[in-house]
Amino acid sequence: MGSWEGQKRSDIESNFPDDHRKFWNTPHLYTPRNEGESFSQLQDRIIPAIKEIVSKHRGGNILIVTHAIALKVIMAYFRGDPLEKLWTPPSIQPTALNKVEIIDNVYNIELYGDVSHYQTVRKAVCAIAYQGNKFILVHKVLNTFEDDSGVWDFPKGGIEDEDLSLEDAVKRELMEETGTDKYVIKQKLPNKISFNFNEDVRKRTGYESQETSIFLVEFVGNQSDLKPCGKEIDEIILIESESLLNKLTHKETAAYIQKHCSSIFIDKSRTEE
Repeated sequence: MGSWEGQKRSDIESNFPDDHRKFWNTPHLYTPRNEGESFSQLQDRIIPAIKEIVSKHRGGNILIVTHAIALKVIMAYFRGDPLEKLWTPPSIQPTALNKVEIIDNVYNIELYGDVSHYQTVRKAVCAIAYQGNKFILVHKVLNTFEDDSGVWDFPKGGIEDEDLSLEDAVKRELMEETGTDKYVIKQKLPNKISFNFNEDVRKRTGYESQETSIFLVEFVGNQSDLKPCGKEIDEIILIESESLLNKLTHKETAAYIQKHCSSIFIDKSRTEE
């Protein structure tokens, strides 16, 4: 990580926007200017050591403990993935387990990013962001696994280790998904959105369910400030409140709005009058 070591991701993104974008979106093209290693250099350093360890302990069990990025590089090697797919989910959480069985130089991935031993509920945040009587929705063309998605939703996402609070998490998600920090958090709503994952997601993430904390956030910028970021989102709109429920893709989100937020819409419409 070079000079990035110990810094918050939000600070790195702000101070090194181009490098940060390449680091996450095109890792195979990332060339550090911060005294760190490129992913190619990291791969060239780690993989020969892994091969040597495997060669010395054929027929035995090997335990390797290392950092998340090193593990992503190691698992990419065993999976046969190129570096451009380095960040393909799952992400490597702290103490996540990865298990590879090697028989006759054939690699069988038995566990990858498994966290079932310590956590079953994925924590997330959602921003109901508004300006006047309009609300911000983002069009997500890819989901967490980079599968085709095509859903309209509020800015939302999982809480990360670097987030010092739920408020920090929602601010980060807004910046990552809409390209601006021109928001004022008005309140954290008392109720959460909770749902269970299907079998496929449970296997891929280790999470049984998700619990999303909801924040009411005022957008204080201009519409020109809203810019889709990365490859996950391709469009951002400000939509009138009367059209909001029909535009939302996820039924549980629309149901939450109807049940818990009707008074907010009423108060806001009175303010507009």
